[in-house]
Amino acid sequence: MDIAVIGLPQSGKSTVFNALTAGHSTSTGAGGAGPLQIGVVKVIDPRLTVLDGMYHPKKVIHAEIKFWDLPPIDRESASANQVLSGRQRNILQASDALLLVVRVFEDPALLHPLGSVDPGRDVKVLLEELALADLEALERAE
Repeated sequence: MDIAVIGLPQSGKSTVFNALTAGHSTSTGAGGAGPLQIGVVKVIDPRLTVLDGMYHPKKVIHAEIKFWDLPPIDRESASANQVLSGRQRNILQASDALLLVVRVFEDPALLHPLGSVDPGRDVKVLLEELALADLEALERAE
């Protein structure tokens, strides 16, 4: 399963990613808007251990979840009115799930890119950017 982790700058997106992957990740080359972090987590299921004890298969394969930490969605630094790079759009389209991270904490040392902390507005901004990316993909397909 692939899960893309997305959010605005200074939202805590990479902190959530690091918590999910226990800090075990690899960095890929620049993806148009910056490097991507990839973390793979094995899902240990105790039921699988019981089945292994009952049937003694040659090999036991645990489920894996691959998390993609995409660069932040930043309207201010977007080039040519394109917030998401082609590589980011490809990862989002191929993902099985999207994990939207929004900021709900105040920290005077970390300025919010939109001026104030408003989780509802931030979710709306992220969903709008994803909808625009979908529209761009549809226009290219025509």
